[in-house]
Amino acid sequence: RLHLSLARSETRFIVVRKGKGKATTARQGTETRYPLSARWTLSIPKGWGMDSPIELSELKPLRALPIPDEAKAFSGTMTYQTTIELKEIEKKDRYLLDLGRVEQIAQVTLNGKRLQSVWTYSYQVDVTGLLKKGKNTLLVEVTNTWFNRLAYDSGLPEAERKTWTTNYPPADSPLRDSGLIGPVVLCKYE
Repeated sequence: RLHLSLARSETRFIVVRKGKGKATTARQGTETRYPLSARWTLSIPKGWGMDSPIELSELKPLRALPIPDEAKAFSGTMTYQTTIELKEIEKKDRYLLDLGRVEQIAQVTLNGKRLQSVWTYSYQVDVTGLLKKGKNTLLVEVTNTWFNRLAYDSGLPEAERKTWTTNYPPADSPLRDSGLIGPVVLCKYE
């Protein structure tokens, strides 16, 4: 028997081997967490309410940012970019990038290397061996559902809508949280 407590949409791989042995976890050793309070640049494709990138001093849901209403309702892939400066990297240690809360799917690129996509909690990406001393460029592309744009368009005259569906959400539907919400943390395991 194995009892697991999983968060909404969280997944785990369970490997069962024959024979006796100790149970191990993927993360062993001492964990040190480094919050990334870096400034982020957010951009969305032109024509969807925000034609120029904006600078963020903190991560928030798209609908809570000081941007035009159409941009708050953006549905598709938005790009978050930041630079992480590291004073040292221990080659023997394991590093995970914990994105915190993501609504819905994230694709991570670190120093030009495209890594895995994450779509469920815990939104973590192994970055062992990819970090370097000094400046590291982190790019997180977040893709959300069409709900917010459909809700926004349902309040517009039909000629001004950019989406089409047979069943729009009600015009007064509140926007759902979307984007990279964080907090983003670098986890080091010794």
